Amino acid sequence: MTARKFRNTWWIDFRHEHQRYRRRSPENSKAGAQAYEAVLRHRLARGETLDFAERQTFKNFALGWFDTYVKNNNKYSEIKSKEYVLRGHLIPFFGETPIDKINAWQVEQYKSKKMSAGLAHKTVNNHLIVLGKCMRDAQEWIGLTKIPKIKKLKLPLLKNDFLSVPESELLLANSYGVWREIILTALKTGLRLGELRH
Repeated sequence: MTARKFRNTWWIDFRHEHQRYRRRSPENSKAGAQAYEAVLRHRLARGETLDFAERQTFKNFALGWFDTYVKNNNKYSEIKSKEYVLRGHLIPFFGETPIDKINAWQVEQYKSKKMSAGLAHKTVNNHLIVLGKCMRDAQEWIGLTKIPKIKKLKLPLLKNDFLSVPESELLLANSYGVWREIILTALKTGLRLGELRH
């Protein structure tokens, strides 16, 4: 038996004839997961298919994916960012849609809605990255036969604006204490604000 516990949730994870089956147990206990796996193996032995995707909404899969994959494979800031994207944007839009029914047209509708709400292209693309990873893992874990092609938005060319040497010297001349040290470090290393805070 291959029942495993991830973050207080019991999952099954096994292979049958070179196909991987990974699914959250409907009963959240080791015994429940083992019984669930036994039922699934019995169905496979009788030649039945396990159409997980047909009964799985995007919301159900995404929340399990977050608990199982995101929390265990990302640093804290990425976990919080992906949680915000999922709960604040993707789940409200795709939530009740069966995961195997999400198509490219719905993805385009999502992009249109978010752009109409004033979100930047880069922000929408960040949402699409999370959606894409979630869908690829659904394809691997529960056997989706196909996933939609997700096209990112084109980003406008960014103009890089650097301080000249005289501008840098003027900034340092008017900085004092710890701020002077932070500014000097930034100018010498090119570190971003988030990196400087650590």
